[in-house]
Parts: sequence; structure tokens; C-alpha cells
Amino acid sequence: LDRSQPPGARARGGRGPDRAIGEGPGGPPSAMGKRTITRQERADEEEDDAGDNPLVQQLRSLDEEYMKLKQQRKAEWLALGSKYAHRYQQVLCKRGQRLAQLDGIDATCCAASSSASSQSETYRKATPALPGFWKTVLQNSWEFQEDIEEHDEGVLDYLRDITFAFLDEQELSGFRMTFHFEPNPFFTETELTKTYHTSRKNDFVKRLICARIEAPKISWRPGKNVTVETVMRKPKDARSKHAKPRREEGSRPS
Repeated sequence: LDRSQPPGARARGGRGPDRAIGEGPGGPPSAMGKRTITRQERADEEEDDAGDNPLVQQLRSLDEEYMKLKQQRKAEWLALGSKYAHRYQQVLCKRGQRLAQLDGIDATCCAASSSASSQSETYRKATPALPGFWKTVLQNSWEFQEDIEEHDEGVLDYLRDITFAFLDEQELSGFRMTFHFEPNPFFTETELTKTYHTSRKNDFVKRLICARIEAPKISWRPGKNVTVETVMRKPKDARSKHAKPRREEGSRPS
């Protein structure tokens, strides 16, 4: 007897235990020796049968009509938003002017109110009428409050304004946020723009998914980078008892 094959293999014509009589490439055999229909094949057949059903066709037609109404509502809503966008900007401009007022001096809306003196290296903080206005706004907002660290507060004292804009008229592909700063001792830029790219799985799901984020590169002034911290580390070599600790920079939340 050939012991190299399991019992029954020779009786099946040498097919081996992994292939039985009547088994096709699509799945295991049934009790009558026919190939079993997979779940996906059965679902496809049921969908084809449903497509021929007059009631199903009527329901699909009503669904398409419903989606067209939603698109029409969206278009009218966007038009209304565009109408009020200019009015919003007028109010926000007044707010910026009021925050920039101090001792009768008015700053021009949406522009830097003052420039730093290169000789004395002194900088005027933003929103002099209410110092730290935007810092307080971010600290109290549920979107950003967990991201604001103690070492960020000094930078935010120079934040003059935050502006927001969608990337497309449909408000689906994403948006950008621009942070406007007064000239400050931390970095050279006066504007930092962060772009969020979003997408939606299908027309039936309103929730947008953030696909990627584009963050700006910041030109930090020497020793002013609040996103890193300097630590003193001892040499790993135990024989270097008299070696001085070395300074290393490591990233930190910001």
C-alpha cells in the first residue's frame, strides 16, 4: 500500500484531500456533486432580479428625484451664503479695527498695524485694545483648546487675526485657515496658512473626511522655536565619568 497518500486519495483517482470529485474552481462541492454558489454570486442574482421589478424601478426614480432636490437646495444655500459673505466681512473688519485701537490710534483693517524696530528689536503685541484676544479665543474653543500649550502663549500674543476660506464653491474639497501675526520675535513670517483637504465617501453621507493637511514651514528666529525643547543628556559610556552632559533638542507638542 502506498502510505504516502492519506486514506481515500487513491479511491478518488489520486486527486488528494484538497480536491474532491465535482469540485470546480469557484468553491467546494455540494452534496450532489455540483459547485456551491458563493454569497456574492447569490447577491448579484438577487440584485438583477430586483432591477426588473417595476416597484424597485419606481423607488429608484424617486430616489434620484430626491437627490436632485437636495442638490438644488445646496445650490440655493451656497448662493445665500455668498450674498452674506460680504456683509460678514464688513462686520469682521470693524472688529479688527476696534481691537487695534489704542489711545486714539486706529490700525488699518486687514493690514499690519505697526512694524518692528530693527534697532531696538522691540515688537508691539497684537490687539492692543484687548491684549491676547485671539489667544483666549483659541484656548476657549473646543476645536483648538487641547492643542494650545503653555509655551505657545507667547507666540499667540502677536496673533492679530484669523481668516477662513473654502477651497471650492461647493465647500467639499477643503478649506484654508490663515493666521495673521504682527512682526514678532519668534519667526519672520507675518502670515501662516494651513490647508485642510477633505472628501466625502458618497452623496448619502454628509460627513467630510480629512484626507490630508498642508502645514507651512516656519522660519524660526535663533533660539525662539517653541516646538522644540533643549535637554541635557549624560554620556552613555559609563567610563566617561568626567565627560560633560551634551545639549540635545527634541520636539514637543505645540
